[in-house]
Amino acid sequence: MKSLPDQKRLAPVARAYGSEGAPRILVLTDRYLPDVGGSITWFHNVYIRHRPGTVWILTRSYPGARAIDAVYPRLRVVRLSLERYRFLRPESLLIYAKMFIMASTLVLRHQIQVVHAGKNLPEGFVAYLLHRFWGVPYIVYAHGEEITVCSENTKLNRHQRPVYQNAAAVVVNSRYTYGLVSALGVDSRRIVHISPGVDPDRFLPAPVPSGLRRTLNVERKLVLLTVGRLQRRKGHDKVIEALPSILEHVPNLVYLIAGDGEEEPALKQLAEQRGVTEAVRFLGRIAEDQLPALYNLSDIFLMANRTMPGGDVEGFGIVFLEASACGKPVVGGRSGGTADAVRNGVTGLLIDGESPEAITEAVVRLARNRALRDEMGQRGREMITAEYDWKVVATRIESVMSRVSGV
Repeated sequence: MKSLPDQKRLAPVARAYGSEGAPRILVLTDRYLPDVGGSITWFHNVYIRHRPGTVWILTRSYPGARAIDAVYPRLRVVRLSLERYRFLRPESLLIYAKMFIMASTLVLRHQIQVVHAGKNLPEGFVAYLLHRFWGVPYIVYAHGEEITVCSENTKLNRHQRPVYQNAAAVVVNSRYTYGLVSALGVDSRRIVHISPGVDPDRFLPAPVPSGLRRTLNVERKLVLLTVGRLQRRKGHDKVIEALPSILEHVPNLVYLIAGDGEEEPALKQLAEQRGVTEAVRFLGRIAEDQLPALYNLSDIFLMANRTMPGGDVEGFGIVFLEASACGKPVVGGRSGGTADAVRNGVTGLLIDGESPEAITEAVVRLARNRALRDEMGQRGREMITAEYDWKVVATRIESVMSRVSGV
């Protein structure tokens, strides 16, 4: 569902990073292509821009992964089976062991200079062990939700603390996540705030492809769109609860839900219970090349995210950036790191994602004011090109790598 960069368009960027002193990097991440998600989009768009042949990615194996890896030969992807086994205690023990052994092999064989950990556990802890055993420095990414989830568990919290405290640098995606990392006792001089980005040449205001409105049955409709995995923290349920009230004010509105996930049956049942089945379209997972057109089809982008019991929270929200890049006003929940992706009153509106009333008020306000939608969309596009282009993000990560590796 997320955007992948084009190899040819990346060539000038790669040459810019192609100095003899480019550090050799090992990236540890338990999720990568062909899986989808914000962090996967982030990692791929950053490391595909590094010098060819200097990045190794150690990740899990997926069906069809070999074909994906062949498309990006500049990255050396090493895959492992990372399954949990209930007869082990802890059941993830084999994941840590396999990742550490293979990572050690890669570090020694290729003289890796910096390890990048995709998150705290298991990748960050393996990076911490590599540092202890082989002396290689590491950088760990902090997204937000993984920290809050681990902090709710005494054992996991005990293991995540040394990961952050011994990292040469911790890259946080938002001010919210910065606060979480600081609370773990990490020196502020080693915390670097770098938000993820978007490709403004791929996500941009553009005419809607002929026939798409007819295909989705949204002709002469005002389109409300949510893109993302169907998880409770994303707030699809609260939007559906708000729909009867929204439709009283905006009867021609239709709600498009792009994505799949465990909440789909419950959401369909909720739409039926609330009597709004005709106004909701479940589109499933959207192909990469179709996503920009879907954003351009919409009039308002909305993700009513909220913090869930147990610490599940939206650490940032790349989808807000993608919608803004397409010139759309965005509405997000006032939770987690969303405030860094949505400029309240400028590129969109921040609301209480738990409140159907607040959702109704925001949607109706934008639906009734075309000029406001256009103004927020234009401001959002300007913000993306100035601050959130992947080239800018990759350059900032490159600077952190150079400082940590000394190269």
